[in-house]
Amino acid sequence: MKSLDDASGKHFLFKVFRAIDSTSVDGDVDAIDTEKTKKIGTYKANVPVSLPKNNLKAVSFVCEVFGYRKIQRDIDYNNPEGDGISKEENGAVVVPFELMRLQKGDIAVMYNVYFFKDASIMRPESRYEVSSLLDMLNENNKYKIKLHGHTNGNAAGRIISMRKDSKNFFSLTDTKDGFGSAKDLSEQRADAIRRYLVSNGVDQSRIEIKAWGGKRAIHDKNSARAQENVRVEVEIL
Repeated sequence: MKSLDDASGKHFLFKVFRAIDSTSVDGDVDAIDTEKTKKIGTYKANVPVSLPKNNLKAVSFVCEVFGYRKIQRDIDYNNPEGDGISKEENGAVVVPFELMRLQKGDIAVMYNVYFFKDASIMRPESRYEVSSLLDMLNENNKYKIKLHGHTNGNAAGRIISMRKDSKNFFSLTDTKDGFGSAKDLSEQRADAIRRYLVSNGVDQSRIEIKAWGGKRAIHDKNSARAQENVRVEVEIL
């Protein structure tokens, strides 16, 4: 069989799967040039990908799928070997990532849960990650979590929220207008996720909420990355 590798780069297959039953898991793998501490790119899991050579030597592959512990594999680009690493007949290097569920004390950031401006209502693209959280809780009914809500800055202002009996978790319909502090907004955003989980069968006693407002910002509130301050974190209790 003809080798996939050529002068322009090497081919990899990042096998990402659940440790509990070896089921493949969708996700991405970040490739980092370890010597230059520079990100090379982000690559899809479970499909062959080409990694450009660019005089690479040491490479770190990082896989972080929500609901699972982060895994990092460090390899020699020119001589890739290590636990579970193999090579297919066509030359593609297979790098396995055996995912373990989050455990007590772990905290995961819901990077892919977004909220409408001045609202405690999730945008539609948030569905996948909150569904992943639901899957995790359904997978193990002993899991209890705390949802930590954060905002960008501490200014009070308008808050758009769902009405009490609404099920429109991802739409600005059936809403009400209010006013409150940044802490109020962060609490309502965490509560929106709790309401979604409870509406899908999770016992409310398994979910706690902690509102921080803008007290635990990741970046300065005026920085180019300030939007990352708006987040909900999941702590495993």
